[in-house]
Amino acid sequence: MAKLLSGKVGITTFAGLSTSRNQIVGGQPTFIGLSEVEPNLGLSPQNDYVLFGDANGARRWGELTPAGSVNGITVRDEGIAPVGLAGSITILDIVGDGVVAIQTHITQGGVQVGLATLSIPANTLDGENGSGFTQVSGISTIRVGAGLTIFAPSGTTGIASIGTLTGFGVDVYDDSSFLRVSTAAQLQAGVGLSVTEPQTNRAKFDFTGNIPQLNVSGISTLNQTQLSDANVAGIVTATAFEGNLTGNVTGNVTGDVDGNVTGNVTGNLTGDVYAGLVTATKGITGDINSSGVSTITQLLVTTINNLAFTTSFGYIANGNSFMGNLNAGGISTARYLQNEHINSTGIITATSFVGPLTGNVTGNVTGNTNGTHTGAVIGDVTGNVTGNITGNITGDVTGNADTATNATNSVNSSHVLVTDNESTNEENLITFVENGANTTGNVGLEMDGDLTYNPSTGTLSATEFSGNGLSITNVPAASVLVTATNTTNATHYMVFSDSVSGQETMRTDNTLTYNPSLNKLTTNGPIDVSDITCHNITPELNNQYNLGTASQRFANIFSADLQLSNVHAHPNSIDGTKGDWTLQEGENDIFMINNLTGKKYKINLTEV
Repeated sequence: MAKLLSGKVGITTFAGLSTSRNQIVGGQPTFIGLSEVEPNLGLSPQNDYVLFGDANGARRWGELTPAGSVNGITVRDEGIAPVGLAGSITILDIVGDGVVAIQTHITQGGVQVGLATLSIPANTLDGENGSGFTQVSGISTIRVGAGLTIFAPSGTTGIASIGTLTGFGVDVYDDSSFLRVSTAAQLQAGVGLSVTEPQTNRAKFDFTGNIPQLNVSGISTLNQTQLSDANVAGIVTATAFEGNLTGNVTGNVTGDVDGNVTGNVTGNLTGDVYAGLVTATKGITGDINSSGVSTITQLLVTTINNLAFTTSFGYIANGNSFMGNLNAGGISTARYLQNEHINSTGIITATSFVGPLTGNVTGNVTGNTNGTHTGAVIGDVTGNVTGNITGNITGDVTGNADTATNATNSVNSSHVLVTDNESTNEENLITFVENGANTTGNVGLEMDGDLTYNPSTGTLSATEFSGNGLSITNVPAASVLVTATNTTNATHYMVFSDSVSGQETMRTDNTLTYNPSLNKLTTNGPIDVSDITCHNITPELNNQYNLGTASQRFANIFSADLQLSNVHAHPNSIDGTKGDWTLQEGENDIFMINNLTGKKYKINLTEV
């Protein structure tokens, strides 16, 4: 910009101002020219004035009166009539416990202004007892019942006390809300009731005697009841009950029950049972002496004396079984039976029989038998036999043996049933004979979980195959045995295939070799790859090989410092000398370092 004789400078337009004129860039201060400074507006005409400006660049001094602000506040009563001196107040003082002032702010006209909210909470009372403890909070109305009066205790302020009137009597009503006695001065307890004083000036009536007749429609809780007649429509709870009981009983019954029980009993029954027809779906603990039919789901007894029919489906102690003595003269059916002694003259049928059986069994045994049988079994055995059989079996065994853990001296078992299973898609274990030295004779069969065969796929699976496999074809090798030879100083040939997958023949090339000891990969021809990522590239011989050719050049070479030296090569073609230089990059310059002399140079750069 040309300088004027007056020394003045032109003002830069607002659009041309430097963006860093008020900033520090890179830790260094920026500089401002005279054309970018603010014009001097002179002193403010009054105190507390501020500098205002508009979008056109105009500057002026002015009083601070933002939009939405006022010099004071106006107080109104319910938003209608103004109160206060001249309708404007600068300070508002809130006095008294009944008024709460809360200060906050709101946005008005784009400017945040202060807002004061005054609230008067509802006035409520607390009701206290004679000891001064609060019993009721938030009272707005006090109601005094008949026979009571409200008064101010002597020596107190703001406390109302409620007490009894002089000469007050009690009105007594019956259960139908009819007034029986008015203003009674004394109360007398009836038969079976007693009066106690749980606390001062309070009478309590309780049942302590015998009640000859009880008519209840609600909930009754009795310690002991002995009566001739009780008509109950609700719930009766008693620790002791004597007499006839008709209807449903919900809960536990503890003690002896003499007489007939008609209806369902839900819960456990503890004690002896002397009955004709007994049907129980839950547990019975105790002895059962039955002359009729007994059907029991869960049974825990010591002795069963039964003359007729007994059916037991449940469990008892020590592993789901019936333990005790069973004396049956009729038919007995038990799901689970574990006993010390059975005296039976009839038929015993059990879906499960647990316990030792000593003695001869004469007759047919039908069903599953679990356990160890010692002694002779005379007769036919129909059904599955699970467990050990000790002793000789005379006769033919017809049926399937699912499991034969030990079949000793089965010399006649020279043949087994074989089934064609080629369509089943499952893994089957392959059997073989024990002791490889035994080629014939009575030997045991064995299996190995790692040697399987799938009939559907024709696949034989094993952990390892051993032997000459030259004649085996179409055997895919997903992996091969690899041995580390990194210290071997020898030439190894690289293995490759014609395709990326499938059954392919492995091939090698005598020009592509690798030496593990030297960690050297050698090839006579070019190596063609898209990108190479490596650490260092070193020529095999010094000053013998080129990076690129005269016709095959690299487009760009990206490098940090560039090292240039022909000390161990031929001299240059200018003055026939040799040198060793390092080219380095600066922020604004390029430098050259003579590694032989240590001198440093800056390359002169001309902007174009």
